Amino acid sequence: MLGALAGLVGSIQAAEAVKCLLGAGTSLAGRLLLIDLLAATFREVRLRRDPACPACGERPTITRAVELGGPGCPATPSIGARDLAKLVAGTESPTLVDVREEWEFEAGSLPNARNVALGEILAAAPGLPRDREIVVFCSVGPRGERAAELLRGAGFDRVRNLRGGLLAWRDDVDPDAVVA
Repeated sequence: MLGALAGLVGSIQAAEAVKCLLGAGTSLAGRLLLIDLLAATFREVRLRRDPACPACGERPTITRAVELGGPGCPATPSIGARDLAKLVAGTESPTLVDVREEWEFEAGSLPNARNVALGEILAAAPGLPRDREIVVFCSVGPRGERAAELLRGAGFDRVRNLRGGLLAWRDDVDPDAVVA
């Protein structure tokens, strides 16, 4: 079923791209297409523009591509490896959460990091501190970014992702760090 859905959505996306290139037809811009393969139904939801949106609002402040987590980007906040190293060496070290699987964590991680696999992050959220900064990370970044998004959605305001993950830490801070 998942393969069929992916194929269908991919075909719709390709058709949208062709319509855009040709300047023909009606695009899905401003509309959300909901597909239910089990019920064999399609539903369309019109989306209203948010006048305060920094990308498409009345006064856009995002006018060019920016690095994820960079200035002016509404994406998940992140921190670079060198900045994290300074933070860890400071008086108020953040809570470090390695969101890789247990076998990856056992191969090596940051000192004093706690292992909570991405799939368990929300279940572990009640045990995480809300009164100090949390930095989540994985090997290269995407799982850490997703964990940060989930925690922020659960009300954690002081959570960031280690941009580039443990590979960035190894490249910028500790060349002997083990990354699994």
